[in-house]
Amino acid sequence: MSADPVTLFTRGIEKILRELLPSKWAIEHVPAQLTLTEFKRLLNVTPFIGIAWSKTDIGDGAGRSPILGMTALLTFCVRNVSRTARFMSDDAGPGLYSSMEASRILLHGRSIEEIGTVTVTACSQAYADGYGEMDIAVGLMTVQASTIASRADSVADLPDFARLATTWDFDQGSNGPADNLTDIIQPEAQT
Repeated sequence: MSADPVTLFTRGIEKILRELLPSKWAIEHVPAQLTLTEFKRLLNVTPFIGIAWSKTDIGDGAGRSPILGMTALLTFCVRNVSRTARFMSDDAGPGLYSSMEASRILLHGRSIEEIGTVTVTACSQAYADGYGEMDIAVGLMTVQASTIASRADSVADLPDFARLATTWDFDQGSNGPADNLTDIIQPEAQT
């Protein structure tokens, strides 16, 4: 696996959405719980989709090669001067309903390489108390996919993404950093 499953999943969602949405859409990876500062910022970059990894379910009876149920939360934000068009769209900008519905249709049933099939499980309109300006519409979409988890019997078996790969030499006696742990690096003298 070239990257961790969460990265493959969320980047796969982004790639699919980029097929549909014109470049004026900002698509960013955001935390699952947006802070007020983050939310205020996204209101200035509409139209916007935030992709957030929400959770990975492993299950109680997972066994040695569990199936991971990954969930992502997509936050849609559109702005339109017309109070109706922020939902329905017009020539001035996209609407929430059509943008979310087109994204749902495009995402549901698609396959992400090394992960599996995407399922859209929920779509809803949202509201942020105190930030519900008359020209803004916000929506949430829940997207899921299942994949077989990597497993390892030792650190050497871990996939590259899960290991700290380093060439540092910490063995004493090899003239490496462990030989003199009191080295002090002095800045070059100024002339």
